[in-house]
Amino acid sequence: MSWTAAERRWRDALLRAVLPPDPERHPGLGEVDLEPFFADFLAAAPPLLRAAFRATVWVLTWLPAFTFKRPLHRLPEGDRDGFLRRAGGSRSYLLRQMVSVAKAVACFAFFRQPELRGRVARRAS
Repeated sequence: MSWTAAERRWRDALLRAVLPPDPERHPGLGEVDLEPFFADFLAAAPPLLRAAFRATVWVLTWLPAFTFKRPLHRLPEGDRDGFLRRAGGSRSYLLRQMVSVAKAVACFAFFRQPELRGRVARRAS
């Protein structure tokens, strides 16, 4: 099942919030074309991971609307980061796992880029 235009916006905003740029180390996911990654992700990822990630996008996009009165993609960058930190430390196991799923997919998307893998590998050596 492909992503709708709205879901793509939410998905990309979530992943940008999970992996923002670090000027001294690496670009963020906002500077990466995510569409090739997601074409492969939809074709190759196990069905359970695809479903978990889609549910994660929906929940983590709309949950901030209850506290911030706006969905995640409409929050300022600092509020996005704060929300994700609180969600990642939540007492709710399900919410913590959703943050973990978002982080894992963000890393898959980030390290799919050969130039980014090389840049990180150079810094590690």
